[in-house]
Amino acid sequence: MLAMVCLNVCAQKEDRYVKADEMYMFGVSYSVEDSAVYLTDIKPVANTWVDSTNGFIYARNEYSGQLADFIKLMEPKNYVSVVSYAINRKKLEKKYAKMRQKFQKDNFMVKYISGNFNFDAIEYSAPENVSEEEMKKEAKPERPAGKPDGRRGGPGGPGGMGHGGGAPGGMGMGGPGGMGGI
Repeated sequence: MLAMVCLNVCAQKEDRYVKADEMYMFGVSYSVEDSAVYLTDIKPVANTWVDSTNGFIYARNEYSGQLADFIKLMEPKNYVSVVSYAINRKKLEKKYAKMRQKFQKDNFMVKYISGNFNFDAIEYSAPENVSEEEMKKEAKPERPAGKPDGRRGGPGGPGGMGHGGGAPGGMGMGGPGGMGGI
């Protein structure tokens, strides 16, 4: 009986991610030590995977990591890289235009990264054997130390990420679509 439950949960876990034939994505890199902001073009990324339960792209941190690695080749300073994505290009273009205007209005030096950078699709790999203990951890993540509801500090926690504060132009990183708070 326990094996059947584990098999059913594992099957549900595998169905969690669905393949998106094409996704559109752009990235932003910024540093608190610099007034420069790096902004990529909107790039099509084929064969991405999306979490059917919340709309997040699979391994979204790795897409940010690709941009961070690229920026490290050009800049010795510590830059934070984030990506924004959508299946609908028009929606992403609106977000891109708002962000670009905000950076210009706030006197950031926007450096555009165009043809020499592309996001590489991250292939989904389903977990092979997931123990019952690991499933419980995934289902109910531990709260960080801090206030009773798990928050630290003001809106968005340290650095203000998540509710529109802290990052250049007041952007956060919430919700499906990458960055919120714009």
